[in-house]
Amino acid sequence: MVVGLIDGFVYLGSAAEALVLGRVLPHTPADKLAKNWWTWPAVIAPVALLGFVLALRVWNAKPTKAAHG
Repeated sequence: MVVGLIDGFVYLGSAAEALVLGRVLPHTPADKLAKNWWTWPAVIAPVALLGFVLALRVWNAKPTKAAHG
């Protein structure tokens, strides 16, 4: 069940990314110059940083005695 929940969050995250990037990336041919694509890393970097920080919090996590019940 947990794997299914994680998989569902992956799909929700992918859908959210597609919606956000679809709105912020350049649309007209004149805007599609390389200098106008700074929004792509600006949108993705904060989310990647948040994921990195959360991963660091559980990197070496060990169960506690209270968790064993």
